[in-house]
Order: sequence, then C-alpha cells, then structure tokens
Amino acid sequence: MKIMAEIKEKINELEEKLKFSKNPEEQLRLHKFLDELKEIDVKYENEDDKIKAVEEMKRRDPNYNWNDVKQV
Repeated sequence: MKIMAEIKEKINELEEKLKFSKNPEEQLRLHKFLDELKEIDVKYENEDDKIKAVEEMKRRDPNYNWNDVKQV
C-alpha cells in the first residue's frame, strides 16, 4: 500500500508545482510525468505492478526522477 500512497502524494505535488510553473518546457514535462503517474495509479491494482511501472517510467526518463518532484 505504500507505493499507492506515494503515487497519490506525487500526483498532488506535481499538480501543485504545475500551478506555479511559468516555464512551458517544464510544464510539458510535468504534465507528461503527471499523466503517466495517473495512468499507473488507475491501470494497476497490484502494488508490485505499480512499483514495476514506476521503475520503468524512471528508467525511460532519467532526466526527471522521482525525487525531483519534491522540489516544489
């Protein structure tokens, strides 16, 4: 259940960061990351599957890792 709570927290953080972002490139990147997280949250019910999907997402986009979201 921990990953599910983390995904919800990251979604909230990204939505908050998007509100204040003035940079179009950053907004696009945040939207992409946010959309993918929302899709993972809805698509997978099993926690292990969510973890694998998040890990795959991190591997595909190494320039925007999970910890970057905390820089709100």
